[in-house]
Amino acid sequence: MIATEEHDEWLSLDPSEMVRLQIRRFDIHRDSSELIAKLLRSAVSSLDRKEEIGSYYASRESGRRRSAKAEACFIAACRGQLVGTLTIEGTNLSSPCRHYRRRDVATIHRYGVDPRWQHLGIGRALLSFANRWAAALGYAQLALDTPVAAGSLLDFYHTLGFRLVDTVHFPGCADDSAVLSRPTLIGWRHAHASHERH
Repeated sequence: MIATEEHDEWLSLDPSEMVRLQIRRFDIHRDSSELIAKLLRSAVSSLDRKEEIGSYYASRESGRRRSAKAEACFIAACRGQLVGTLTIEGTNLSSPCRHYRRRDVATIHRYGVDPRWQHLGIGRALLSFANRWAAALGYAQLALDTPVAAGSLLDFYHTLGFRLVDTVHFPGCADDSAVLSRPTLIGWRHAHASHERH
């Protein structure tokens, strides 16, 4: 088992209350795929230009070729309820995105936080967890895509170190996708060592 299969953090809901956030792998015996789908729909509905972006995510998901072996779904739970989720995928050699076909790149899909629990650090905690998970498996980069129209999401990802590496038109999507990537701890160490040598 990978050391980052489970992770606990503490969130401050207000100055006087701390609650535990548990991030763990999806368990088919105790978790509900339907609840995850509902959470993702709710997360999309909270975005700017939600109708346009919502149709983008629906077409993006239906058009994505999925491989259960290459994917790992994780959930974030707080006070016994689902509050966030993401799926991490290894190298996807069949992806129309060249960056996703790189052997050193892991990608994030189906990422969202329940709107009632947003702005508490849960999204950041999930992405930080994904970064550690990818590094533990030897990936140097962690990537994701979002519609080019999703300005607030692009700003959020930029604050976490993701940088635009490509713009791709995925099959079935009306809009182009901004593909963003950031180094994992392994990637950062490699880049730092290369910089010191030069």
